[in-house]
Amino acid sequence: MWSGRCTSSLRAGCSLTPRSSGAPTACHAGHQALGLRPILRLLSSAPCRRRPLSSNVRPQKMNPWDLNETYLLVKRLFGRDQEVLARESARSVTDRQASSSYHFVETMRLSKVFERNHLVGTQTILELHVEGAEKKQRAFQAYMVKAGAHSLDAVQSLHAIPDIFAHALYFASGQNLRSNALDESKVSLPSVAICLKRDPRFKTLSSPLQSIQSGRGWSHLAAVSNMGKHRSVVRASYNEDWTGKRTKVRELQVSDFKRNGKHYPAVGLRDLLEPEYERIMRTVISIGNELNTCLRAAAA
Repeated sequence: MWSGRCTSSLRAGCSLTPRSSGAPTACHAGHQALGLRPILRLLSSAPCRRRPLSSNVRPQKMNPWDLNETYLLVKRLFGRDQEVLARESARSVTDRQASSSYHFVETMRLSKVFERNHLVGTQTILELHVEGAEKKQRAFQAYMVKAGAHSLDAVQSLHAIPDIFAHALYFASGQNLRSNALDESKVSLPSVAICLKRDPRFKTLSSPLQSIQSGRGWSHLAAVSNMGKHRSVVRASYNEDWTGKRTKVRELQVSDFKRNGKHYPAVGLRDLLEPEYERIMRTVISIGNELNTCLRAAAA
């Protein structure tokens, strides 16, 4: 997934250096809670040690979503079968969260290794495309294939979270048990938000759920993901900033493209993913806590 060219950027960029990932931090296995680890935090339980992905992303405190309480309340209100449905969707949110994290970290690792092995001492990436540099050319192409694949998976996993989370809310609030339940093929974030709004017990969840797909970078992220799923992959490109305006001269980018008549400019993968990940997961955790409040009130 290589754009086949090197580009100069007129945008000032942000340089975020990933820490070595290592093995996941050990957590208590008996109690499940969905918490936030900037940038990409895995399923955890207090008191897990935070391991931020990048060195200049500061940990921020936020009450985790107590999933065990959710499951217990759903079982009490709607029965064991309903708890299983809610549990599977909630677990899939954390699966997608972990997948997006893994692929993003792997992309950053591949970039660091390639730059260390092949670009130290070079002035520009163009030096790899001269006679006698065939070995480095092959290494560059292999790097772009791997980094492009991981980039796409990171984007698509993050993009999948809102609709999967909407399913978790749909089942946890018992909407599928109501007389006006949606056809299974019609369950999506917008339709679940409407169902919740009509249910007095869970109406406070509707507006926050809708907001998940309204972030500043959401439309760009969604366009990259949907373009790759339905038409053609938006390829990764390796960009050098020759203007001196960007902190980090080199970065992996998502190439520019057009979709539905709109032009989406090239953007750094980190710039595309980090803000939306942080926003989406903060909203998910906040709604999860509100869901538990609604379930407790319904069970009282």
